[in-house]
Formats: sequence, structure tokens, C-alpha cells
Amino acid sequence: MRLRSEVSAILVGAALMSGCISRKVRLPQDQVLLKADTIAKSALLERLRTDSLAVKTLVVSKSTLKASRMLSNESIKSYHDVNGWIAVDRPGHLRLEIEKVITLAQMVSDEKQYRVSVPPEGKFGVGDVTAPVNGADFPYNLRPSHILDALFVDGEQFIGKPGIDSYLLVVTEPQPDGMHSYSVVFFGKSGAAVPMEEVWFDRTVGVDQVVRKKSYLPDGEIEADIRYSNFQMFGNITFPMKIVIKRPIENYALEMNIQKMDLNKTVDPAMFKLERPNGVDEVDLNTGKDIKPK
Repeated sequence: MRLRSEVSAILVGAALMSGCISRKVRLPQDQVLLKADTIAKSALLERLRTDSLAVKTLVVSKSTLKASRMLSNESIKSYHDVNGWIAVDRPGHLRLEIEKVITLAQMVSDEKQYRVSVPPEGKFGVGDVTAPVNGADFPYNLRPSHILDALFVDGEQFIGKPGIDSYLLVVTEPQPDGMHSYSVVFFGKSGAAVPMEEVWFDRTVGVDQVVRKKSYLPDGEIEADIRYSNFQMFGNITFPMKIVIKRPIENYALEMNIQKMDLNKTVDPAMFKLERPNGVDEVDLNTGKDIKPK
């Protein structure tokens, strides 16, 4: 009997050392791989193209904006927890109004110029929509293209264009509810080592949306990193009600939480006009310098 007990102990020890006896370990929820749909690149590109063309006009009648500096993570107090009103007639007409009790700023643009009025500072300026950014400390870094780029995940500007290649990579990332699987589409100039843009499509069952977009400068530096969440249906169109913009070069982040909006309704062209108020200083938005009256 003693010999049998010793033999049993030896066998159990050997089994433990060799891994023959195992025990289940529960993974943290954010490491559990969730079920995901499979989608071919051609189908994904077609969806990006059709989704890009689905919205012609947009009016956000109620939203809150939270602006902060990326380097210090400090809120920009004048533009934190403010109300935002936005009207868009694509491709390039935009009106943005920011208020908190009073109107803090107004911005309108077409495809060539944009105008900005800042009533509390008595400033009004005109700039070119394609003017280069003047560094992280430049006071007029918010451009119409930043808002338009964030509101719409455009695909038609790349898909099928000569000299533009696209390729697909599948990656996973942990989220609070589990490990999500993403189809990441990269767009870039043929033969270039650096992509121009990447679009993240969350193919986790039950999500099925573009949740991130990153754009790059020719030297590979990140120009914008935009995340989308809280999707809602407007007819047959799905649109994100939370958009978080990060622009490291301009050193600002902007969180947009939309409460009320309409898509593809007629927008009065007069919305995109902004005249210079009387008694304000004029600013060249390209340089940030005051324009002295002659």
C-alpha cells in the first residue's frame, strides 16, 4: 500500500511537470476575442465609396464641443463645454458657430476662402482654405477642412484614382467589452512607403462601422487621428454622434458630441455668408497679423 501511494505521488508530480494536468484560466474581458465578420477588400472599398456619397448636406442643430491642447492635455477654457452649431453643403461649404451664453466664434467657408468672426475679441479675418499651418502656437489653427475631414469618411477621393494604391491589413485591439477585429484599409501613392490615409473598419459582429481614420503628411507624420462612436440611424444612413479629433501638428484635440442633427435637408446658401461687422479689427488668417486700415 505504501509503495502504491509513493508511485501515485510520483505519477501526479510527473504529470504536473509535463503539463498533462491543466486548469482553465479566465481571461480578462478586454482580452476575449469577439466574433467578427469577414469582408473582402473590394466589398469594403465599395461600401466606403457609397457611404461617402450618401450625405450631401448636414445640419447639426445641437452639440457640445470640448477643445484641449494635446501636448499638455489642458482644456482650452474658452472652447471647452461650449455649444456648437454646424451646417454643411458638400463638398466645401461649411458654417460653424460656437457659443456659450454669447456667440464666441463664427466661421464660414467655400472651397477657396474661409472667414472667421470672434466677437468677444473684436476680430474678423479672411484666409485661404489651403494655406499651410503656421505651427502649434498659431492662434488661428482651426480650419474648415479639419471639421469637414472629421465629419465625413471619404473614400471616393482615393478609390479607383490613377496612381493611388490600396491594401488591407487585419488587426486586433482590446476594448472594454473584448478584443475587436479591424479591417484597416491603407491608401497611398503607388510605390510610396508612407500611406496618405488609413481607415479602420470594426468588423466585430454588432458594430460593423468605420470607427477610426488617420491621415499622414508626406514625411509620415500624423496629420489627424479621428475616432467615431455612438452611431445612430437617419433613414438608411448610419452616422456617428461622437467624433474625437486629434491634430498633433496644430497641438489641439476636439471632442464633438452631437445631440440633434439632420441629413440631406435643403440648406439655405445664405448660411455660408459672413460679413465683417462694423468696428472690429481685421486679421489675415494666413499669417495671423492684423491688417491695418489705410
